[in-house]
Amino acid sequence: MDKIIETGDADGDSRIIHVSSEAHHAPFDFDAFDLNATSGVKYLEWTQYCNSKLMQVMHSKHLAGRLENTRTQSVSLHPGKRTYLNH
Repeated sequence: MDKIIETGDADGDSRIIHVSSEAHHAPFDFDAFDLNATSGVKYLEWTQYCNSKLMQVMHSKHLAGRLENTRTQSVSLHPGKRTYLNH
């Protein structure tokens, strides 16, 4: 992380890009303490996919906050769209 920040400071702006999906809008039965669905809840691939995309967007937003006073940005995007998911 330090190397990315240093590069951004020395060479201009830099970005960390997380490729997510608009599927992050549709998580079902999200349980941050049981991400592997081991508590007896039926494991559904689509549900886990949506949850993983939500976690990517959340991570990107958290990282953006940590990088706020640097020349490095953290963004997430849906492939094929021009809009960022966390802005």
